[in-house]
Amino acid sequence: SGGKISGNTSSGSTSRGGGVYVDTGSSFSKAGNSVIYGSDEGTSLKNTAGSDNTNGHAVYYTKDSGYYRDATLGSGDNINTSTLPTVTGPGNAVGNWIQK
Repeated sequence: SGGKISGNTSSGSTSRGGGVYVDTGSSFSKAGNSVIYGSDEGTSLKNTAGSDNTNGHAVYYTKDSGYYRDATLGSGDNINTSTLPTVTGPGNAVGNWIQK
């Protein structure tokens, strides 16, 4: 709650989660005035992941074949791993979340 995650890079074509990577069986919560920057920010703020640009610049979560989000999660975008969106099939999007 509070704070920011910014300016991080995971490199390589298969790396995931420039800002946050949550492995299966792990947990993560974001609440309050916290921000996780995505690829759509200035150079000093943005998080980037993987050279193919589809690995979750802001967040990557491995449950159910992987969810990722490239866009910034602002203070009003509170999440936790038990309330991620449900999508049907790989490559489908719900809001700014995509399932691989």
